[in-house]
Amino acid sequence: MLIELSRVPRYPRLQKLYGLTDEEIYHYVEYLSEVSKPVVPDHLSHVPMRDPKDIVVLQTTVSGEAEITCTLDTDFYDPETIAFCATWGIEVCTDADLAIRLGTSRSQRLIFVRLRADELDLPSFGGVDLEFS
Repeated sequence: MLIELSRVPRYPRLQKLYGLTDEEIYHYVEYLSEVSKPVVPDHLSHVPMRDPKDIVVLQTTVSGEAEITCTLDTDFYDPETIAFCATWGIEVCTDADLAIRLGTSRSQRLIFVRLRADELDLPSFGGVDLEFS
């Protein structure tokens, strides 16, 4: 998941929005690896995903007992995938939906938190502190 997280902010549309440098992305992912709890996905569990690259994401979501998975990937909104997630108590939502749940405005929809190399404070998401365990 951290490898995927290091790749996604380099997408052209996200670079246009956030303009994160390779160094900022590196330090953000490094920070997350230090403060997050690793989840080992059950690679043998069948999950209904069209894109093989998304299978491990959904397996990790289930293994990590997540309540929400936030994505714009349309494959996650397939009725079979939505039903599968619902059986595990997982809600699939967009970044805008998550921002509303967190009480942020549309202009505050940050997907990635900018961290400088010397910062190790918990990041803030639109005024809501993020805590990792």
